[in-house]
Amino acid sequence: DVLAGGDFPDTVAFGGWPLDDHHPDGFYHAGNPNVWGKTPAPYGIPYRCLYSRNVPNLYFAGRNISMTHAAMSSARVMATCALLGEAVGEAANVAREFGLTPHGVYEEKLDLLQQRLMEHGCFLPRFARTISDVCRNAALTGEADRLDVLRDGIDRNNHTYGEEDHSTVLPLGKAVTYTFDAPVQLANIHLAFDSDLDRATMPGDWCEKRHSMRANRTAESPTMWMPKTLVKGYRLTAVTASGETVTLAETERNLLQCVNIPADGAYTAVTFVPLSTWDDGAESACVFSFDLR
Repeated sequence: DVLAGGDFPDTVAFGGWPLDDHHPDGFYHAGNPNVWGKTPAPYGIPYRCLYSRNVPNLYFAGRNISMTHAAMSSARVMATCALLGEAVGEAANVAREFGLTPHGVYEEKLDLLQQRLMEHGCFLPRFARTISDVCRNAALTGEADRLDVLRDGIDRNNHTYGEEDHSTVLPLGKAVTYTFDAPVQLANIHLAFDSDLDRATMPGDWCEKRHSMRANRTAESPTMWMPKTLVKGYRLTAVTASGETVTLAETERNLLQCVNIPADGAYTAVTFVPLSTWDDGAESACVFSFDLR
């Protein structure tokens, strides 16, 4: 399953570490310390291996999930275990909300679980968020090309989505606006920014860029900073049914790649304005998503 890319219909997390099988004798083994095999990163991890088959209310997350020794040699690493914990936490909340067992969530609310995970910023290979009809049918205007990628439900570029770029470049200080023919009731506005996942704007060499959570520092160690591509300041406003313009959110120090802003009202227009990035000299910002439901 790992080597085939983990293309599961119930994917709720992903892995990407090599098949890294250590000899059980550890330091006492005189030969090669491990057997290493390349994996197709990322590969999906299915929801079905995160709950018990015979204890109806029991979840698992981390290294105790249902997997073979070989699969565990890849999925055992901390970042993957953290994703499994988030998937189980969201699933447990869905189970509580609808009075279901873990298996009941699989049978009845799997799509809801996946949608909530992605809405909160989780990447599920090959999956995209479902965009509401209200968002798809609204007029979308702004001073930028390819505005429709802002409502394609994909919050980052990855080869599992093909070679297409799912972001657009927005001039700082310029508005992007959804306009509706009549007031529509909204619940949530979703934003996804470019957090430099490849760490191209981060300092240091290849090793420093990918091992930035250091256990030690030297005088020569580079000082890490916020990704320069990330939107730092933005404003989100809306026009009510009575014609009043209200501010739904505004910040000058955003630290998040994915933002969800409660709307909870009826509006005739919603406007997003990127104000700055963490690169002080930038004139534009790369944005993946600006959609609403």
